[in-house]
Amino acid sequence: MWRFKKRSFGAYALRVLGTLALLGVLVGLLLPAVPSAREAARRMACAVNLRTLGLSLLSVDGRIMKLKNPLPHNDSLVDGGPEVRI
Repeated sequence: MWRFKKRSFGAYALRVLGTLALLGVLVGLLLPAVPSAREAARRMACAVNLRTLGLSLLSVDGRIMKLKNPLPHNDSLVDGGPEVRI
C-alpha cells in the first residue's frame, strides 16, 4: 500500500493566506473602477437627455410656436392646416 505523506498545517495555512492576499489585491484594483463607471453612466444619461432636448427644440418653430408638420404635405391629414399650434 502506498503511504501518503501528511501535509503540514503550515503549508495549508500559507496557501489559504496567499489566496486571500491575491483576492485582496484584485478587489483593491477593482474598487476605484466602480465610481468612475457610475460617473460615466451619469455623463451618458445627461448627454442623451441633452440630445433629446435639442431634437425637440429643432422641431419647434420658435417665432410662431408651432410644431412643424411631420406628415406629408397633405393639408387634409391635420385639422387646421400643415401646422398645429402648441
